[in-house]
Formats: sequence, structure tokens, C-alpha cells
Amino acid sequence: MVREILAEYENLPFRPSVVILAISNGKFLIVGKHEWDKKAPNENWRKVSQGGIESDEDLISAAKREFFEELKCSDIRVLGVSKYTNEYYWPSTIIEDSLKKLGVKYKGQQQNIVVVEVLGPVSTSEEISVIEWISRDEFVKICSDVSHRWMSDYNGVFLKVLDEFNL
Repeated sequence: MVREILAEYENLPFRPSVVILAISNGKFLIVGKHEWDKKAPNENWRKVSQGGIESDEDLISAAKREFFEELKCSDIRVLGVSKYTNEYYWPSTIIEDSLKKLGVKYKGQQQNIVVVEVLGPVSTSEEISVIEWISRDEFVKICSDVSHRWMSDYNGVFLKVLDEFNL
């Protein structure tokens, strides 16, 4: 069964998704969940807000919906959509579980990056329990660390986006 699933894996499409690079007052927003910290207590696992694009949504609508779902904030100004995208493969264990249990048929994600300025307060939600605003230097340091748990999949794309938007 596993071989059949993994053979099917290569033919699967990437899941269309949006990544929201959020800034406010010169700080960059990263988020997390307490359960991530419990699973990997020494890794400080954080990411930027992100999620799937529904079949009836455009990119900006998806970014606004995801940001509100995760951070309960609709007071944002879209600065633009990056010309850079990112694709990454999910580990085969996730693919196997997804195919078996959920019927999800993706091999990874194709991420479109939307840059926003946050104008109002953000708060935790069912999806996000840790909110951190970090400096540009801290963000660049994380982005440059290819061994960082969540950055390793981004292949340096955030550094390009920072330059693209003069952030």
C-alpha cells in the first residue's frame, strides 16, 4: 500500500496556498502554536501566517481570510503580491497519512506571497496561540538559516521578497 501511495505521490499537484508576510512599525510577524513548542521544545518553531486558497477565491481574498482566521484582524493594507513564489514537497509520511485518512491529493504546496501592513491589533485564535513581532534583523537571521525548522522549505525566497518590497 505504501509503495502505491508513494508512486501516486509524484503525479499529485501542489496545493495552491498563500503566505502573508505581515509588517507593522518596522517589525515582522511570526506565529506559532503551543503544541509545536511541546513537540519540539528547543526549536522555537514559528512561521508566517499562511493557508490554502479555496477554489472560489482569488489570492488577495485568501490572504485576508487566512489572516483573519489565524489572527482575528481584518485591518490590513495589502502592499502587494510578490513576483516570487515557493514550492515545497511535503514529507512522504504526511502524504501517506493525507491520502489514507483525509483523501487529500497534494504532494506539497505552491505558495504565493502577499505582503501586508497590519494596521489593527492581532490576537490569538484556535489556529494560532503564539504571536511574536520581531525586528528585520531577527527576521533576516531566521530567513538566512537554512537549518531553521520552518525556513528550510522557503529556499531563501523571503530574502528576495524583502529586497523586492524594500523592507
